[in-house]
Amino acid sequence: MSDDLNSLIQSIGRQADANVLKKGTGPIAAPDRTGPNTPSYVAGFLKSTLGAAAETMGAPTTLANEQFRAENPTAGVVSQLAGAAVPYVGYAAATHKLPPMQKALDSVAGQFETPLMQSAAKNAARFAPLEAARVAGAAVMNPDAVGETAGSAAINLGVEAALGALGGLLTAGGKSLSAADKARADLTDLKQSPQFQIADLKEKLSGGSITPEDTYKVSNKIKALE
Repeated sequence: MSDDLNSLIQSIGRQADANVLKKGTGPIAAPDRTGPNTPSYVAGFLKSTLGAAAETMGAPTTLANEQFRAENPTAGVVSQLAGAAVPYVGYAAATHKLPPMQKALDSVAGQFETPLMQSAAKNAARFAPLEAARVAGAAVMNPDAVGETAGSAAINLGVEAALGALGGLLTAGGKSLSAADKARADLTDLKQSPQFQIADLKEKLSGGSITPEDTYKVSNKIKALE
């Protein structure tokens, strides 16, 4: 009888120790390994950053990243912002070195008259393929998020156009275009007759004094005057 009682007491003790360990409290609890200076925290931050880059391109969020961001709100936000910037920074750097891309952007900008609108259209056109790739990525990797990604892409294009317009405004010195500025923007003297402007523009076009960015606009201007 006493042996059975001792066995029961020992069993209850072992179960109590197990419950304490499971709750993470008491003298026998496992040590905390998730502080800001621990390897697990650093690994979680890096995974969250890389995950945010993938999520920007349409990939779903992993449970591990969700847990890290929930447990570390500040680090979660920082890692998400840093990760989301990676595709945009890389894409912008790459497209600046691609002549075909620059030629296409110049053609888009040439359809507008003012430097402000040219800069806005050029910047939006530059990032349009990336935003389309984001939506396509979501359609493949995370179909449930296609609508959300498409909405985000549309908002981003508006922001990118606004940033481009701001750049054009700063380039123009923050002032409205004067008559002389407009004349220079059109690469001819607007006060002259259409015949003079056509001859002037054709001469500059054939002489190679027109930049690639303005070639499309000059050609359209000649057609409009003719």
